[in-house]
Amino acid sequence: MLKLEQKNKLAGVHDWKSNQEKANFNKNMRRKLKLWLKELPDMVLLLDNLPPRVLDNAKLIDDLPKVIEFVDTFLEKADPLPVAEHESGEKRTFRNYATCMENHPDVDGWKSHIKNINGKRYLIDSYNLTASPADVRYCDILKEHIEDLQRYVDPSIVVIDDSEERKEHWDRACDASAVLAKMSIRKNMMGRCGSTLQVIREEIPTKPPCKPRALIDGKLYDIPISEEEEP
Repeated sequence: MLKLEQKNKLAGVHDWKSNQEKANFNKNMRRKLKLWLKELPDMVLLLDNLPPRVLDNAKLIDDLPKVIEFVDTFLEKADPLPVAEHESGEKRTFRNYATCMENHPDVDGWKSHIKNINGKRYLIDSYNLTASPADVRYCDILKEHIEDLQRYVDPSIVVIDDSEERKEHWDRACDASAVLAKMSIRKNMMGRCGSTLQVIREEIPTKPPCKPRALIDGKLYDIPISEEEEP
């Protein structure tokens, strides 16, 4: 996507002839960045519509670290602010800072505002401002994203699947064997590492036990515990 010369310029290993040359380059790179970001919906279209076997051959999981690095860097630069209800009842954006005061000459004068964190003294500042509709929307998008991420990191999450394929598995009473077949492929890919696999129903055998929650339409809901399972 970027030529070697462009990468060197961005990496700071280029001798600029003038400030104007640098300004023109940065302006062109900004245009290129905006153009690439506008093409992201096309990437989603590919992911949503390519056949499963084609996507399997693409080995998407191998690109996970690079995708996460992009998202993390994007959020760092875009810097959306968290939104919450202020004590006044108004929705506001918040930006909170902790400044180390350990060696500050006036640290004793701030004593009432100092918090001890990990053995050091910090001054906590909280800046808040009335949230705009855009601030609220961006925060809601990120909150929904966090909820959706739970399925990939929380082993207690139950994903609701009402697809016809899943129903056919149950009708044929072969659901467990289908899952085992898919897991066996992963096991074989892992090689000789003492891996095990199993399919069970009802309980989720994590240690310590996790409270199961169901992910429905991007929202997490607690799954009621049966009387037999209550302590």
